[in-house]
Amino acid sequence: MTALPCWTNADKIRKTEHCKYPVNSAAYLFPLLLFPDSESRPMDLHDLTRDLQVKNDSKIVMLVADGLGGLPMKPGGKTELETAATPNLDALAAIGAQGGSIPVLPGIAPGSGPGHLGLFGYDPLKYLIGRGALEATGIGFQLQDGDVAVRCNFCSLDKDGLITDRRAGRIPSEESFPLAEKLDSIELSEGEVFVRPVKEHRFVVVFRAAGLGGNLDDTDPQQTGVPPLPQKGDDAASQKTAKLAAEFVEKATKMLYDEPAANGLTMRGFAAPPPCPPTRKSTDYEPQRSPSTRCTKDSHHSSAWRSPENQKRWTNKSTC
Repeated sequence: MTALPCWTNADKIRKTEHCKYPVNSAAYLFPLLLFPDSESRPMDLHDLTRDLQVKNDSKIVMLVADGLGGLPMKPGGKTELETAATPNLDALAAIGAQGGSIPVLPGIAPGSGPGHLGLFGYDPLKYLIGRGALEATGIGFQLQDGDVAVRCNFCSLDKDGLITDRRAGRIPSEESFPLAEKLDSIELSEGEVFVRPVKEHRFVVVFRAAGLGGNLDDTDPQQTGVPPLPQKGDDAASQKTAKLAAEFVEKATKMLYDEPAANGLTMRGFAAPPPCPPTRKSTDYEPQRSPSTRCTKDSHHSSAWRSPENQKRWTNKSTC
């Protein structure tokens, strides 16, 4: 272990005062990991990234094979990847370089928000993004300051209003998209509400009005045999959002009453727009459209949400 200079410029190790923290030779590449508290961290991660950049005409394909890793079905057996025929992945691995990445910090299993932000070069401890905002930006909805987005699931309710299926039997997109478009016609007593389909039982609702907050509890009870939870805000602004959300759910449930499966809904991950800068500004990368990506493209400037036909077309085009 040696003591490296502090970073006044990240592209070189300058002749400056030595840090009091002993670090290894690769430490300057991982300031977030080694210096989790902002006072001792030598340089902002995003400033470091920009300083290390060399502009060129190269293109990068980022393929996030979420959930590809697995465990053997039985001890000593093979994993899914070991069992599958993967000539293309094997060829890429043979001519490429492999390595590891820690999106947040050691020992932390990140959720969708921090995980995606880490992949795109953002500091997930500095820039926090809720699931609703992540889902909305992922389908191309341009969130405005003051908006509150929430990811919703169609669910199945019995005659007593109790949940019998939290995902409405994973209703296909061809059936759920028209329902989301139907709910988009709902008008509230204040402000505006936007409803956009995502995929299968998932859709996004965005509330737009003055003075809204995003600190609300989920309404999904995570179990069947009970009703959806009531909307509950943790502060005055969020209580206003909760009131609009309750009004929306009441009107939506009436619209969905005669549906055989998707006759109810639950809400998860209320969130205001993320404060992070666009990828273009943060990294100088120029993101291109990725039709197979559902959840996250560029953090601020994404492609328009897709039709069921396009989703089906791209879903069927998978190869390893």
